[in-house]
Amino acid sequence: MPRDHWREFPRELDSFEQLPRKILTPLRSHLPSEDEVIHLYLIPQQRGFWEWFHDAPPRDSVFCLTSAETLIAREEHDKTVSIEHFKIEDVLTFQVGTVLLRSWLKLTLLHQGETKDITLQYGTVFGRQFRDAILWLRALIRMGYEVPRHAWRMPGEEHIKALPLKFNNAARAYWLTGESALASCFINPLTTSPPICRLLRRTYANATAIVLSDQGICVIKEQGRSGAGKWGQVWHFCSLDHIADADIIELEEFPELRLRLDTLPSRGTHHSCQNQRSDVTLRIPFDPQQRSDIEHILPILENGRIASRSH
Repeated sequence: MPRDHWREFPRELDSFEQLPRKILTPLRSHLPSEDEVIHLYLIPQQRGFWEWFHDAPPRDSVFCLTSAETLIAREEHDKTVSIEHFKIEDVLTFQVGTVLLRSWLKLTLLHQGETKDITLQYGTVFGRQFRDAILWLRALIRMGYEVPRHAWRMPGEEHIKALPLKFNNAARAYWLTGESALASCFINPLTTSPPICRLLRRTYANATAIVLSDQGICVIKEQGRSGAGKWGQVWHFCSLDHIADADIIELEEFPELRLRLDTLPSRGTHHSCQNQRSDVTLRIPFDPQQRSDIEHILPILENGRIASRSH
C-alpha cells in the first residue's frame, strides 16, 4: 500500500467533515458553527522514535479559531482525544516560539481567578500559514481591529530599525497593519560566573528585544544555542489592556523589569468577565548599565496603558 506522505504535514481544512473520524466524533459536540470559523487546522504531532521506526501514522491535533473562542484538541497515546475549549477573553498573554523545525504556540489563560497554560506544537514549515491565526489572536485579544493584515513597515519605523538586524526582522514577523511602534530596547546577553572560577561563564539570559507599540508589548528572546550560533526565537505578546503595572526590581545578580498581568473589567458585550487579578508576571532581566534604556520605556508604557484602558 503506498504511503500517504501528506499525513505528516499540517494543513488548513475547509469544513469539519474533513477532520479524521477518530477526532471528529468526540469533538462534534464542542464545535462552533462553520460560519463562525476563521481558521481550522489539522496538525500532525511529532512522532517518537518507535513510531517513526514502525512507520506508525502520527497522532493529530486540531486548532479551531473563531472571533469569540478557540478550540484545541489532541489525539493522545491511548487513542483518546483531549479537548481544550476556551473564550478569547480568557487569553491573558501568549507566546510563539520556533527552534529549527519545531514551533509552538503557548497560551496563558485566566478564568475565574485561576491561570492555565495550553501549548500547541506544529512544524516550522507551517509557520507562514499559521501566522494568520497568530495575527488574528493579536487582533481579537486587543479588540478594535477588523480583518487583521500583516505589515512589514509601520509608523515608528525608527524604533524597529534601532534594533540589531536579527531582532529588526523578528519584530516585523507578526506586526499588524495600523500598529505604531512607540519605543524599543535591545538587552545584551547576560552571563554569570561561579565564585570558585571567574573564568567560567554561564548564560543567565539570552539576548532580548522589547518592542512597545500602541497595541501592546512584544518581548523577543533568542532561544537555544550551539557552536554555530542561536537556533531560534520566542515572541511573547502582551496587550496593553492586560498590563496591570510595570516595575524595576533589584535582585542579587541582575535587576529585572517585571510586567504584572491581569484582565480588564467588563467592556461592552465582548468581555463579559469581571476584573481578575493574576500571579502571571513577565520577568525581563537586564544589565544595570542599561537601566536608562529601560527607564525610558516605562513612562511611554504607562501612558499607553492608561490610554488603552480609558477607551
